[in-house]
Amino acid sequence: MKLFVKVILILSCGCILFPAQATETPFKIGVIDMNEVLQKSPQRQALATELQNEFTPQRKLVMDLDKELQKLEEKAKRDGTILSQAERNQLEQTLLEKRKDLKRAQENYQEDLALQENKKAQKLFQEIGTLIDEMAQKEHYDLIVRREAAPFYVSKRVDITEKVVQALQQGK
Repeated sequence: MKLFVKVILILSCGCILFPAQATETPFKIGVIDMNEVLQKSPQRQALATELQNEFTPQRKLVMDLDKELQKLEEKAKRDGTILSQAERNQLEQTLLEKRKDLKRAQENYQEDLALQENKKAQKLFQEIGTLIDEMAQKEHYDLIVRREAAPFYVSKRVDITEKVVQALQQGK
């Protein structure tokens, strides 16, 4: 926000100090809602599908461990009174180990998924950033800011979110 205010102040001072130049070449500003761009981009949807497919085996492993643990817990409830003390102790030890295995598998799955998600999201952000740079140069924008950094009101005239989304959909 501070950077945005500084940029606006510098630009305003430039327009005051050099009014002839300010009227000769109009200042072109664009505003982008990155949340909307990400929600509507086909690349983000493809990324989600890719991650889901990539982590299906790991997710299945976690689900299988959970089912196995549930079966052992049901057995402990059902047969707990008829088992000998040694068998109950062995079953409790097995349950404890299975809980640890499940917790470890869940943590590994979540960490691996988050890591891959971050890597792929960074790549997508770079792709979007490159597209915005190309668009800014092609359409002669002087300044493009994120909607989150803009003032309370942004005119539709300067909102270029849909242009960016369309360019992403066209694969540019």
